[in-house]
Amino acid sequence: MNNTYHTKNELLDYSQRIHFFARSDLSVSLERYIKRWGQCPVERCKVIVVLGGDGFMLMALNKYWELEKPFYGLKFGSVGNLMNFEADIERLEMSLQKSISFSYFPLFVKILGEKSPILSFFAFNDVCLYRRQYQALKIKISIDNVIVTSMVMGDGLLCSSVMGKSAYYASAGGISFDLPYTLGVCAINPFSLTRWKGRLLFPYQTVRAEILNSETRPFVFGWDGQDKVLEPQYKTIEVCTYEKKTITLLKTENLKYGILC
Repeated sequence: MNNTYHTKNELLDYSQRIHFFARSDLSVSLERYIKRWGQCPVERCKVIVVLGGDGFMLMALNKYWELEKPFYGLKFGSVGNLMNFEADIERLEMSLQKSISFSYFPLFVKILGEKSPILSFFAFNDVCLYRRQYQALKIKISIDNVIVTSMVMGDGLLCSSVMGKSAYYASAGGISFDLPYTLGVCAINPFSLTRWKGRLLFPYQTVRAEILNSETRPFVFGWDGQDKVLEPQYKTIEVCTYEKKTITLLKTENLKYGILC
């Protein structure tokens, strides 16, 4: 995670160069901000201001991250580690100018199935596998094609970027980390006799999770607050940190959170 402070000589003129993106129930607030600051087309804006909570910020990242614009969140939800407290609407540009820039690396995900096309996409917070019914999952874990455990038995498996390390990953007992390239992997509620609980991976390493007996032990695949039941032939997930692109979040200096975690 790289932190960048704007100096006085580097202050950006955000006036009339803001694109606002809001949750559907925040139309009134969205109109207020657009009336004061205008609505710049997202392709030409200098910053994307997101109105909502952490979940909606993740939706915004999935939608716009490839435009390589910085994101500034205004907290309207119950959780807001990725957001900033809403200030006086007239002070928005000043808050943007005084913000700290945090750069993060996304996760690259591949889902493999027998005689089926490979599914691939990017995630930003976390990726997880969890059981659909009462039977625990049995998962074989490999790192760079080397088997590290032939079977982890429990509720599932969770992979987290540094952006998501203080959310579900932390509550699941994952090993804490701060380096931006690191990928945290942990078992979710593993069976008491399971020795392998998790591991930290470097950017050049890929974790591979293969679901065993998936016909009788079905699972759900989740990422960034979304989930999906995969077709039966898809049983293997690969995840690694993607170093070639970054996403940038802006945080205001005087927030009690200090940094994103």
